[in-house]
Amino acid sequence: FRWRGDPEEDHAPDRQRDDADGEDGHESYQLLAQAGIAGDVRRGQVRRALGEFREALEDFDRGLAIDPEENRGRYCRGSARLAIGDLDGARTDLDKVLRVDPDSFNGRVDRGNLHLQQGRYDAAIADFNEAMRISPNAPEPYSNRGCVYHALGRFDEALADFDRALERNPKYPEAYVGRGLAWEAKGDKARAQRDLRKALEVAPPDWPHRKTVEQWLAQ
Repeated sequence: FRWRGDPEEDHAPDRQRDDADGEDGHESYQLLAQAGIAGDVRRGQVRRALGEFREALEDFDRGLAIDPEENRGRYCRGSARLAIGDLDGARTDLDKVLRVDPDSFNGRVDRGNLHLQQGRYDAAIADFNEAMRISPNAPEPYSNRGCVYHALGRFDEALADFDRALERNPKYPEAYVGRGLAWEAKGDKARAQRDLRKALEVAPPDWPHRKTVEQWLAQ
């Protein structure tokens, strides 16, 4: 909205602006909309990192209401939905993210985790394989594929994947946990406990799985 004075006055500058309003006004709206989307998504990312998943979802929903095709916000919403157990909603978002960007590393990893939770092991392996192709030096897809092999009872293949994950990041606690559980499944309790202790050693103090691993070691 721009205030206008007496219509009898000469407003040549206003007329110049009016001539450009169609294009510049639309561009200004787009910039404001993009800023709003970015702000909602950034705030949602902070809330998601703090574990405030439902509040984060509200932010992502607001951003996507402005631009339903905003892929970063859709990925973030899918990730938050996965975290709270809304698996159907997460799959809807992550499927669309990967249709738009098949090389989204995070999209591949999260959808692989979703498939793993729902027992679609072949689909999980396929997504983790794609994540490895996209980012060969990242430990997550190797560690997560190791979890799939563990679920399938293929413990030697699981151990090999956890080793690959730790070659890429020797301070990746989830891979130590996965390897420890695979050793336990093979009956080697000493190696299992050693890996679980190593996970606690390399993990940050606020690691969300710390208490669970401590309980396992106490048994």
